[in-house]
Amino acid sequence: MIQEVRADNAVAALSAMTAPTARVLRGSAERGVPSAAVVPGDVLLLGEGDIVPADADLTQASALLVDESALTGESVPVDKDVDAADPDATRLRAGTVVVRGRAVAAVTATGVHSALGRIAAALQPRQQLTPLQRRLAGLGRVLALVTVVLCLVVFALGLARGQSLEIMAVTAISLAVAAVPESLPAVVTLGLALGARRMAARHAVVRRLPAVETLGSVTMLATDKTGTLTEGRMVVERVWTAEGTATLRPGRRKATAGPRSATPPRPHCLRRQPRPAVTATS
Repeated sequence: MIQEVRADNAVAALSAMTAPTARVLRGSAERGVPSAAVVPGDVLLLGEGDIVPADADLTQASALLVDESALTGESVPVDKDVDAADPDATRLRAGTVVVRGRAVAAVTATGVHSALGRIAAALQPRQQLTPLQRRLAGLGRVLALVTVVLCLVVFALGLARGQSLEIMAVTAISLAVAAVPESLPAVVTLGLALGARRMAARHAVVRRLPAVETLGSVTMLATDKTGTLTEGRMVVERVWTAEGTATLRPGRRKATAGPRSATPPRPHCLRRQPRPAVTATS
């Protein structure tokens, strides 16, 4: 319980820190409101870096470029324009990010009625038992069956030896109570709590303890590549020219004492080639 409360508090704090805001026109005045307070009919003012808080139709746009990877999985931003022939190019979707330009849009749908909200509603997880919970339930049924059988055997043997009915009934009930593994839930909870503590030390927040065992039972992960396993941006790795091949390894350079170098030296094959052929990965 303490671990779950801590996890819920951590998630709530992170949500409060990352809660987006929106700029809207209300009463001919620009206001900054939480994204959750945006309602249909509001006029959104969007700029570079803003997260679109709701589905909206464009009324004005200037060099607008929107990242819709959260909905489509495509890492390449999409152009949006009021006069575009494609109807989808005149609409903005909740959860997308303005990469470039400015726009004014009228909100048409929010929350579960938006495109992102419908996807979230369709992905609501079904309540089902974890593998550990299923095994514990099976163990409980087996223990209950074995306990009942043994108690009946002891009860019958006692009556056969001439013991009174009252004494054998109390004895059978006592055996049934003693057979219940009272410490099993505590042991399981302690093991899961230790697993959650180890994951927290590695910066993984576990909201429910059974998730620790469920993660340990995973044999295959299905995930999107762009923006999840990769950074979602193109990086030049190798260059081919008429004079040869150069391999570029982008990354952080270690700081060294002394004067800073201005620009790192270019490979020899790139010094005289204005248009080399390149390959890049995302």
